[in-house]
Amino acid sequence: MILRGREAAMMPTLNLVEGVLAMGRRYQEVGRHRDAVAIFTRLARFRYLPAEAAEEAQARLAEIYLKCRKYKQARRHLTAALRHQPNNPRYHYLLATALCAEEGADLHRADEHYRRALELDPGHVKCRADYGHLLLRLGQTEEGLACLREAAAQAPKDVEVVSKLVKGLRLSGRSDEARAVLHGAMFRNARSPHFRKLWDEYRFQ
Repeated sequence: MILRGREAAMMPTLNLVEGVLAMGRRYQEVGRHRDAVAIFTRLARFRYLPAEAAEEAQARLAEIYLKCRKYKQARRHLTAALRHQPNNPRYHYLLATALCAEEGADLHRADEHYRRALELDPGHVKCRADYGHLLLRLGQTEEGLACLREAAAQAPKDVEVVSKLVKGLRLSGRSDEARAVLHGAMFRNARSPHFRKLWDEYRFQ
């Protein structure tokens, strides 16, 4: 099939965009963050950029800045990514994470994005656990602990999620329940060195 007019003119541009994206992905995968940022930033400035490529560039820039703890930049790029795909639960979760991360954090705005992420993806366990901790920070103790318990029930073999429940219980003065949760986790995951480490950390705190 012979391409004509605009389609034919766009082919070199599309090929270039895909090539630049592929290069940026490789840099990100191997931890060359400075090079990846340069690539994705350059790509985001293309005048005629397909929507999917523009979204990916913004999302990847946000991921890199989050990893580097540059939360202001991460928030900017996640906001841009959400303009392309406003119902993406992962973007809402990452934006909530970036909003919570610094001193003087906008916790109420983070609350909105955590809730939206969970509306879109109720099975996002780590989001539910992190939201539980946010609720504790907002003084909503029972609601926060309920979220943390639900997350741990959804993922009883995820040491990170169980650890967040234990931490939340201890911060809320529920040390007996925290110990019971750890006993149950050790019983279910007796051979896991990660749960053994969690138990040892709890005992010596």
